[in-house]
Amino acid sequence: MNKHATKSWKERFAQDLLTIRRKVIAEKKALAVQPVAVAQKRRKRFYQKKTRECPLLLETGGSKHFTNSSYAAALRDWWVSQTQFRRQEELSAKVGVNHKAVSDWLASKKFPRARYCNKLYAITGLECFSPAGRKSARREHRAKKKVKR
Repeated sequence: MNKHATKSWKERFAQDLLTIRRKVIAEKKALAVQPVAVAQKRRKRFYQKKTRECPLLLETGGSKHFTNSSYAAALRDWWVSQTQFRRQEELSAKVGVNHKAVSDWLASKKFPRARYCNKLYAITGLECFSPAGRKSARREHRAKKKVKR
C-alpha cells in the first residue's frame, strides 16, 4: 500500500472530523443564546395538559389531593412567564424548602405555610401569598380538599 495515499486519507478524515466538531460547537453557541425561551416553551407545554388519559381519574375528577385551587393556577402562570428560575430546585432553594414542596404547590396538592408565603410573595408578587390574600386562598384550598374526600 502506498504511504502517500494512506496519509492523504488520514488527513481527509481528520479534516472532516474537524469540520463536524466546528459545526457542533457553532450549534451549541447558537443554542446557548436563547436557553430561557426553550425552557419556557417546555414549561408551557407541560402545564397546558388539561385532560388525563386514565379514564378512572376522569370519572372521579382526579386525585383526592389535587384541588385545582386558584393560587396554584396563579403560581403556574407566574412560573411559565418568569425568567429568573430555570428549575423548580432553584426556586425551592431560594424559598428554603424541599423541591417536592414547590412541586406540590404548583400541583395544588398543598398550600404553603405562612413563612413560605411571605418569601413567595416577595419573589412572585402574587396577591394570593400576601398577608391579606393568603387567608382566602388557604380557605379555598381547604374547602376544595374537603369536597374531594
